[in-house]
Amino acid sequence: MRGLTRLYLRSFPSLARIPGACPFAWSVLGAIAHATDRIGIATGLTCPILRYHPVIVAQAAATVAIMSDNRFTLAVGGRERLNEHLQGARWPSVPERHDMLGESDRYLRLLW
Repeated sequence: MRGLTRLYLRSFPSLARIPGACPFAWSVLGAIAHATDRIGIATGLTCPILRYHPVIVAQAAATVAIMSDNRFTLAVGGRERLNEHLQGARWPSVPERHDMLGESDRYLRLLW
């Protein structure tokens, strides 16, 4: 097989001030799913605890999975303040984020 076999796209804002460097990942993943038929598609990491509610992540993941004929893989994590502080909310500690991630995982498994 030649070329790419899997594409990972981050779903968090970038501090880079380069136009187009940080598109809305879920729109781009849908476009990739539509434009390709073999390449695996995955989130580089999605944080379903603060910026995105787990229900929204489940809906987005299910949509891309259907559009890609199940070539989609969802990667989730608790993120770090570096990329998430842009929303201006208090940033939880690591144990708090892990607890929140565990709770969101239960929702994601139920809904997707």
